[in-house]
Amino acid sequence: MRFNASKTLLRIEIRLIRIFNTYGPRMDPNDGRVLSNFTVQTLQGTDITIYGEGSQTRSFCFVDDLVRGIVAFCEQSKSIGPMNLGNDKEFTVKDLADRVLNKIGGKSKIVFKPLIKRFDRRSSGERMLLEDFAQIFKYMESDKEEGSMEEIASAIDKYSSSPVI
Repeated sequence: MRFNASKTLLRIEIRLIRIFNTYGPRMDPNDGRVLSNFTVQTLQGTDITIYGEGSQTRSFCFVDDLVRGIVAFCEQSKSIGPMNLGNDKEFTVKDLADRVLNKIGGKSKIVFKPLIKRFDRRSSGERMLLEDFAQIFKYMESDKEEGSMEEIASAIDKYSSSPVI
C-alpha cells in the first residue's frame, strides 16, 4: 500500500482511519446526512424523504466515541490501518425516520421516492466496518458509549433548540 511506502521513505508515524456516520451536538443541520436531513425536515414540518423502501441500514457513531477511537488507534503501534470507525449497531433508514417522527412529533409524514443507484451501493469499507469497530476496542481502555437511539434523541434535542433551523 502507498501509505506503507510513505512511512518507510519519510520515516513518519502514520495511521489511516475511515470515519462513518458520526453524530452529536453541534452537527451542521445542512450537512446532508440522513439523521440531520430527517430531523430538519421534521422540525420544519415537511415530509421526511426516504429513497427506496427504507430497508437500507446505517450505523451511527457518537462523536465522543469517534474521538476516543481515533486517539486510541493513534496511540497504539500494532497497526497503521486502515481502520474503519463507526458503530456495530445498525438501524434501517425507515426505523430511524419513525423514531425521529416519534421524538419530535408534528405533521410530517414519511414519503418514499425511487432509490437513486449511488445511494444503494455499500463500499467494501462499509462491509468491513463492523469487524473493524470491534477491533478498535483492543486499543481502547474503556468501552464505547451506547450508539443508541437515546443518544440520537439527544442530538435531535440539540437541533430543536437551534436558531439555524
